[in-house]
Amino acid sequence: MEDTDSKTSEGLFRQRRNLLVISLLLIFLERSGATIEGISVAGTAMKFSNPTAIYQGLWLLFFYFNVRYFQHYLDEGRAKFNAVWDRKFA
Repeated sequence: MEDTDSKTSEGLFRQRRNLLVISLLLIFLERSGATIEGISVAGTAMKFSNPTAIYQGLWLLFFYFNVRYFQHYLDEGRAKFNAVWDRKFA
């Protein structure tokens, strides 16, 4: 029999993954001092006259993924976390 309390749902896992990826990308860009002047998608290069718009877009994605993770956590993650906590430490 599987322990369902210790498993996270796919939605919570997906939101956590997205938040982790965008966080690591922002940390890498900040710490490395890299500058982004354009993006290449499927062989099509796009140059931006305002490269800070890329960083602003990444920060918007970060806040979006943060809100979505928080929503999923409140729906199901908190109850599972409390159940595991109580079972292990109470």
